[in-house]
Amino acid sequence: MKMFDVFVFCPKKLYDIMTHGLVKIEEFDLLIFDECHHTDQYHLYNLIMIDFFFYKYDESTKRPFILGLTASPLKSKFEDSANQDVSSQIKLKMQSLSNNLYSKFIFIS
Repeated sequence: MKMFDVFVFCPKKLYDIMTHGLVKIEEFDLLIFDECHHTDQYHLYNLIMIDFFFYKYDESTKRPFILGLTASPLKSKFEDSANQDVSSQIKLKMQSLSNNLYSKFIFIS
């Protein structure tokens, strides 16, 4: 793998080759997740993070940087009502997504 600069995988293929030990997470310098708003529950992006990035976490283990890209970070609509604090709901959703990706979120308007 050292002879290549860029690999492009669909999430299923990356998960499969990592599961079979053909490549290790330590061999990547950067993982880019497009449509990262899917990184929740049992989506393959989240499984990659849980099973390979966070598994046996140790400060000395080399792990890649994570860049998550999305144009629609929230998959559900929020209704503006007196009983709901919409901004706090959005912040909680974004923080959850950020935690799953071991990242911080940045808004660009």
